[in-house]
Amino acid sequence: MRDAGHAPSALLLSRLGWRFPSCRCCGAPVAETLAELGLAAAGDAAIPIGESMSPVALHPLRALACSECGLVQLADQEPAAEAGRAARPSPACGGRQLASILVARLGLGASADAVVLGAGEEALVAGLAASGVAVLALPEGPVQRHRRGSAPAAFGSALARRLRGVGHAPALICARRLLAEVEDPHDLASGWRVLLAPGGTLVVELPDLLRLVGGCRFDAIRLERRSYFSLATLESLLAEHGLAVFDIEEVRGEEAALRAWIRHAEDQGKPVSPAVAAWREAEAEAGLQLAARRRRFGAEVTAAKCALLDFLIGLRGAGRRVAGYGAAAGADRLLSYCGVGPELLPFVVDPLPGRHGLLLPTSRIPVLPPSTLLEEQPDFVLLLGWTAPRPRPEELEALRGWGGRLAEPLPRVVLT
Repeated sequence: MRDAGHAPSALLLSRLGWRFPSCRCCGAPVAETLAELGLAAAGDAAIPIGESMSPVALHPLRALACSECGLVQLADQEPAAEAGRAARPSPACGGRQLASILVARLGLGASADAVVLGAGEEALVAGLAASGVAVLALPEGPVQRHRRGSAPAAFGSALARRLRGVGHAPALICARRLLAEVEDPHDLASGWRVLLAPGGTLVVELPDLLRLVGGCRFDAIRLERRSYFSLATLESLLAEHGLAVFDIEEVRGEEAALRAWIRHAEDQGKPVSPAVAAWREAEAEAGLQLAARRRRFGAEVTAAKCALLDFLIGLRGAGRRVAGYGAAAGADRLLSYCGVGPELLPFVVDPLPGRHGLLLPTSRIPVLPPSTLLEEQPDFVLLLGWTAPRPRPEELEALRGWGGRLAEPLPRVVLT
């Protein structure tokens, strides 16, 4: 959607000699910068504390926005994208849990076929297969098969036609991460249209752009997510390929996501849920498709950085102690962009034992077990990560016992 009154269009500037990347969704030149977030490591690239001098590959993290269709996308950096996909996080909802949801909601059974797209979906595939569903798993590497033959792995319109040619017409296609990762979303959507059986259901998951922008959660922008779709932009893309969203829901895991339930546009057997209209309205009220709102987001990111630095520098000057809670990749992106290192935040704790004894890769802050809070008794505990685990009740009780307080860093520092 074009924002009326916006400054010279990217198309005009390109005619004057400027060079901009093309939007992956609509093809228009992309000139807007949503957020310039400095350098970031791919995935959870933490390093052992004893190897503090070890180098870590860092890549520019720059989010752009298309003024025509509203797609938010990372600047095209193929090496960074490949590194991000190699180290990407688990999907927002556990695979076996999602398998149970799909089987129950869609009535899948021994006569049903399903295709699962993307790597790291072993639990989902196993859960569907355990319910008797014939599952074809197409990761990005060698194909895994369940009760079928073999096929090439790179999914798009060409592979979809080949699969239909040998008899595949799945009642379910589940592609949780691919739309946010692929370079050509149109080829992906075209493949979905070709392969999905009449009356079938496509399920995809997307980063929650509305909550990301509304909450100034720039720490959720990551290298392995090349595109961030609003519902409006998603529906525009799907409409070009004869597909339509009939339901949408929020999913919370290590990252916040939207789960979209999609059908063939002509399929009248799946009425559109009121949740779709409600989400459209929420996006419109938030101005998510407007350039003015996106520019405000950039200003909010800068203000959040300054507020966090002021808070931590003030604590240091006053001799107060602070620790962080949560060591997922988003914590390091937040801290490194804000210029926070161990001199301002001596350590963070995390409930996952596998993270203990590591350094956050960019900020180089050590990660310790939660018991360290009881030992050090900091005055403030900074909560890191959008949907990361929060202190357990007994930890909160102990914190209050010594007079400690929690601090939320985004969208601005709030004490509780």
